[in-house]
Amino acid sequence: MKLIFIPIVAIALIEILQFFTHRGSMDIDDLILNLLGVFIGYLFFPSFNRIVQINPR
Repeated sequence: MKLIFIPIVAIALIEILQFFTHRGSMDIDDLILNLLGVFIGYLFFPSFNRIVQINPR
């Protein structure tokens, strides 16, 4: 549940800050496309992790 909640809150917070600071534009399209990118990243991470293995020190 946290994997869904945290990106939604973070992206929504950025969009709200854009609205209040008058920087950029607040669009629902931005929210939807950013969430789509997060979910695609979650889907591709296991495949990417098998190809490129990053070993922490």
